[in-house]
Amino acid sequence: MELRTKFINMPYPIDIFFIYHDKKSSWVGGVDGKKKYRYYYPLINQVCGTDLFGYLMYVPCNPLDIIKSEYGKNWKKPILSSQYIWNRSPHNMKSAGVYSIYEMRSARKDYG
Repeated sequence: MELRTKFINMPYPIDIFFIYHDKKSSWVGGVDGKKKYRYYYPLINQVCGTDLFGYLMYVPCNPLDIIKSEYGKNWKKPILSSQYIWNRSPHNMKSAGVYSIYEMRSARKDYG
């Protein structure tokens, strides 16, 4: 599930992703029209605190494993943002099917 929110005084929306777990991995869902995707990661079952420019942030305790799962073994090689396509570029993405017309009615809700 993804929650997209937009604050009144901010020009850009903020996406909040929910992480689901099974016994061996974690995954995040994505939707493009009727197409469903899953982005698989090594099991994320613990978070650690870190300092990011003076702010306390909570991140997975296995960040390198997470990065490699999404960007591959050459994760250090720069990729232009214009060349990174969220539903084609990730190494950990798999198709999760297509929503039926019935499912689409409840899959997306716009408030406001």
